[in-house]
Amino acid sequence: MDPLAKSLRVSGLRAGCEHFFRIKARNTLGWSPLSPASAPILTNMLSPPANMRVLRCGVSWLEVAWEPPSPEVLIDNYELQSRGDGVDEHGVPLPWITIGSGIKECRFMVDGLHSLRSFEFRIRGLTTSGWTTFTEPTPTVRTCRRF
Repeated sequence: MDPLAKSLRVSGLRAGCEHFFRIKARNTLGWSPLSPASAPILTNMLSPPANMRVLRCGVSWLEVAWEPPSPEVLIDNYELQSRGDGVDEHGVPLPWITIGSGIKECRFMVDGLHSLRSFEFRIRGLTTSGWTTFTEPTPTVRTCRRF
C-alpha cells in the first residue's frame, strides 16, 4: 500500500451488509491508536453481470458478451465501458469511457477501433433498484493486425 494514499479500495466484502472501518497510522514514533469506527457503509446488494468476455476480434472491432447476474435479477439495460491499456503521464491508469448504454442484449459489437490497440472492458446492469456494481475488467485484449 502506498504510504501517502488517502483512500483504499476494499474488495471481497459481503454484498448487502453494513461494514465499519477503522484506521491507524505509523510514523517514526510508532503506530497511532485506532480511529473511531466509521459510519456504516452498506455494500451494494446487486451483483454485477457474470462471465464478461471478448468473443471475437478483428482489425477495427471487438465483440464482447456477458451473462445476467442471476435469473432472479431483472435487468432493464446495460452500460459498457472500456479503457485503453496503459497509464497517463502521471502513472495513473487511463480513465474508463462509456462506449455503450441502453444495451438490451448480453453482447455488444465495439467498432471503430484502431489495429493493434489494447483494451479492457467492464459492464454493469440497470435494475428497478438501481445500477449493479461493475464487473471486474476483462483481461486486456488487442485488436488484430491490419494486413
